[in-house]
Amino acid sequence: MQISKRVRLAGALGITTVVVTATAAYAATDTTVVIGANAAGTPALTYTPSDITVFKGDTVTWTNHGDRAHSATSGTGPQDPDSGANFDSGLLPQTTGTFTKQFDEVGTFPFYCKVQPRVGFFPHFNAGMKGNVHVLYKFGGFQAPIDPEPTVNTAKAGSAIPIKFSLSGYQGTDILGSVDRNNPDSATYPVSQQSDCASGAPTDAIEETADPGDSGLSYDAMTDTYTFVWKTQKAWSGQCRTLQLRFADGATTPYTASFRFTK
Repeated sequence: MQISKRVRLAGALGITTVVVTATAAYAATDTTVVIGANAAGTPALTYTPSDITVFKGDTVTWTNHGDRAHSATSGTGPQDPDSGANFDSGLLPQTTGTFTKQFDEVGTFPFYCKVQPRVGFFPHFNAGMKGNVHVLYKFGGFQAPIDPEPTVNTAKAGSAIPIKFSLSGYQGTDILGSVDRNNPDSATYPVSQQSDCASGAPTDAIEETADPGDSGLSYDAMTDTYTFVWKTQKAWSGQCRTLQLRFADGATTPYTASFRFTK
């Protein structure tokens, strides 16, 4: 698919212009959620699994293996004013009903079963039929010149290092997570923290540096590569540090790479 788009990202990082002329194809995968039966196949008011992590563009298929009708309805429960706004399977017949949803946005999407058998009985939601779909960017790992752990990257303190990665296509420029997750206006990743120097770990020198005058985030559509110029500090000479990269997709664990800085 061809896209032609020019984006300017303004903020503390400066202004970055991104020209997008193409996107990379992503082969989506499907995750199956069994409704109404536990791991042993015995009928139960459950989703198995109930907490699912997928990548943007993937699908989730809910399959009813239970002995009664169930649903997969978006929302935190029957009292949610947006209940069913994102997706709603309707009533899935016992033992045969299926429903598939493709997730094209990152974030966490709660769901529940809206069935109430009859007056005087608790809704299935009250019995624990609820779950979450966590949708993340598909991070392809750190690209050269950065080597993945356990390798320790060695670099000159004060140099500008290009952090390169792919998210399986152009995902916009507002992709970096906030350091303070409760304050979206706080500083964004990447960040680094001083760490212990691992003895005996393999090392590899950073072969490519960036122009210290460059800043911010850029995207190359031809190679499907994002680049962020990380400006290290001269005061880090002699230190080992862990680079942390987290995206604005709700993930709780950052992606990391190890560094040792020299004069």
